[in-house]
Amino acid sequence: MGTVPDLVGYFWLVDRVYLSAEELETVQGVLDRFVGLPLTDVWYMNGRIFEFGEQKHFINRSGEDSYHSLFTVKVMNGFTVKGVSKTELTEKNFVDSDRNWTDLAMEFSDLWRKNDMVVQSASVGRDGKIDFEISHGITIAINGRTWTREFEVWLLNNDKETFLYDSQGLGGGEKFRGPKISKSGLTEVKAEFEKLVGMKIRIFCNEQDLRIGLLKETSSSFLTVSSLRTMRIRRADKIVHWDSAELLELWERSWAVDSIKIDDQGTLAIWLEDWVMVFRVNAPHSWKYQSDVVEIVCDVEGLRIIPR
Repeated sequence: MGTVPDLVGYFWLVDRVYLSAEELETVQGVLDRFVGLPLTDVWYMNGRIFEFGEQKHFINRSGEDSYHSLFTVKVMNGFTVKGVSKTELTEKNFVDSDRNWTDLAMEFSDLWRKNDMVVQSASVGRDGKIDFEISHGITIAINGRTWTREFEVWLLNNDKETFLYDSQGLGGGEKFRGPKISKSGLTEVKAEFEKLVGMKIRIFCNEQDLRIGLLKETSSSFLTVSSLRTMRIRRADKIVHWDSAELLELWERSWAVDSIKIDDQGTLAIWLEDWVMVFRVNAPHSWKYQSDVVEIVCDVEGLRIIPR
C-alpha cells in the first residue's frame, strides 16, 4: 500500500504526460496548418510517416536526389485508418518494405496516389490522440499516450517547428532553419558548381577541418569545411568510417568530379566514381566555396552566393 506522498507523486506523473491546456492549444495550432493539404506520401523509418502537402527536393544522407514534405506526422505508437474498406487499416498492415504490404495497405496507397485526399479537419485530445478527417470519407487516427508504449508516441512537423510527444510529455518547438536563398539564387549556385564537373580534386584534412582543392587547366578553387562532422562519406552503398583504412584511397588519389548536387538547405554531395561526400550544415558547422569570381557560403544563416 503506497503512502500518501507516493500516491501524490504517482498522480503527478500521470498528469504530467498528458497535454496541458496550453500544450493542447499549441499542438492544435500546428495541426490547423495541415488543413487543406493533400496526403502525398506514406513510408517507414523507425515509425510510419504520413506526409502532407508539396513534395520538396532535398539531398539525402546518401547524396541522392530525394523529395519530402515539410508537413509530417511520424507515428511510433500505432494508428487506425477507416474508410478504405469494411476492415480497419492499422500499422499491422505494413512492414518496412512496400513489397510486403497487405492488400488493404496497397488499396489505401492506390487511393491517395490516384485521388486528392485533402485534410478537411485535424484535432488533438488531451492524451495526444490526433484525428485527421480526410476527403473521400477517410479518417486517420494517430494513437495518443498509452501504457503499452514506454517512450515515443508521435513526432509532428510543420514548415516552421517540430514537436515530440513521448512518456515525458510534449517537447520540442524548435524552429527550423529556413533557406535564405531564392530559386534564382539556387539556380545560380547550381550553375557555379556544374562548372566543377570534370575538375581534378585533391583533399587535405586534419582533425579539425577539411579543405578540397579543385583544379582545371589554369583555374582553381577551394571548398573549405569547418568540421569533419559536417561530412558523411559513402562508397557504393556502404558508409565509410573515419578510422577505416579504406578511406586512405580517398585521401591519397587524385580524382575527377563526376557530379555535384545541392539543395536549398545547402546540403552538398560530391560524387567521385563510386565514392560520395555529403556535406550537411548544422550549427556550428559550415562550408565555404571560393573561386576567383564567386564565394558561396552555407552556415546556420542559410545558403548564399557572394560576388567577388
